Amino acid sequence: FYDYADSGSWTETTYRANESDFQAIKLRQRVAVNMENRSTAVQMIGIPAAMPVAIAPVGLTGMQHADG
Repeated sequence: FYDYADSGSWTETTYRANESDFQAIKLRQRVAVNMENRSTAVQMIGIPAAMPVAIAPVGLTGMQHADG
């Protein structure tokens, strides 16, 4: 099952391209940054949202977790 979940379709060319592209991205931890005036508020599809959380399509959740 792991091979199914951690793979791409058919020749996996897009999967390999994405994997190599993400290797170039380095996440940098930032500490001691002034957070005083930060906000999570945004507009999602033209509607104000105080905290932008949305649910993506979850149709295959049951395949990834037994209680999905």
